[in-house]
Amino acid sequence: MAKKTTNKEDEIEKYMEKRRKDALKFIGKCLDTMASEEKLSNAPINQIASAMGVVMDKFTKKEEDNEGSLKEILKAVREIE
Repeated sequence: MAKKTTNKEDEIEKYMEKRRKDALKFIGKCLDTMASEEKLSNAPINQIASAMGVVMDKFTKKEEDNEGSLKEILKAVREIE
């Protein structure tokens, strides 16, 4: 049974790697949308604070806590551009 799980995990990992650029482009679009002056000026303060908190949490995790560190994320975004 463990071998089957490993194969499924390998398949998922391969799929995720294939879609990495698409995912990073989508994240970039979402961040651009969230940062638009129109969206920010029309959003309630609690939604802005919540979105800011999520973005800060994701982008400021310690490198040893998460492989998706800010440095790695920015490197990947630069590669796409």
